[in-house]
Amino acid sequence: MDVDQIEKKLDLTLAEIVAQRDLALRFFSSANQFDWEMGLCGDFTHDSEVELAYTQIVELLDWIPFTITHLSAMALIELALICGLKTTAVEDRAFNFSEFGPFCFRKTPDLEGVLKISPLNKQQVALRIEAVLSLIDAQRNTFPPSVDPGRNLNEQLSTIRSLLAAGELSLAYEGCVCLLDRCPIQVPGCVAVGLVELALTFKFKTHRVEDAEYVWDCDPAPIP
Repeated sequence: MDVDQIEKKLDLTLAEIVAQRDLALRFFSSANQFDWEMGLCGDFTHDSEVELAYTQIVELLDWIPFTITHLSAMALIELALICGLKTTAVEDRAFNFSEFGPFCFRKTPDLEGVLKISPLNKQQVALRIEAVLSLIDAQRNTFPPSVDPGRNLNEQLSTIRSLLAAGELSLAYEGCVCLLDRCPIQVPGCVAVGLVELALTFKFKTHRVEDAEYVWDCDPAPIP
């Protein structure tokens, strides 16, 4: 992903947050504080401070019940894999692989540390995937007639849930991301943050050719 694409994706997500200003003001001490933080995030985006803009957006989604589009949720998966972390907060250190991320300065990573760490357990993985599947199921009637999510949606949801039940977590995650890519749903911020955590756990977006740049050159750590 080049710098222009990154800026467009960050701008898209930030615009969706700014459009929910009335909601945000319930959580900020003043309108000026919110406007200042949004302006700062925009400055980070266009000053090539990608990691700062991305982590600020994730922190906002983790704190305030914003809703974003599926396109922004997909963008956050990609940005998580580029930056190699969720946020810089102490409580998110289990998701911080920025020292090892293959996209950081295009360096050759030392993946020894990555292979030993799994930030989520099996139950947590399943809950985050099921949260996305439930959203798709609940919002299917809002899809415009032109949207074709592929083969029968019930069959796809059932297949992914069967993979979860069988413990095929990586396949279930990939199926979930592929389905989300085709379904124009609104995604609560907490679910989008859950997708960021999944991406950093599995260290890939999908194995489709068009997503090859988001696949880390390592196997994910065993998930307990």
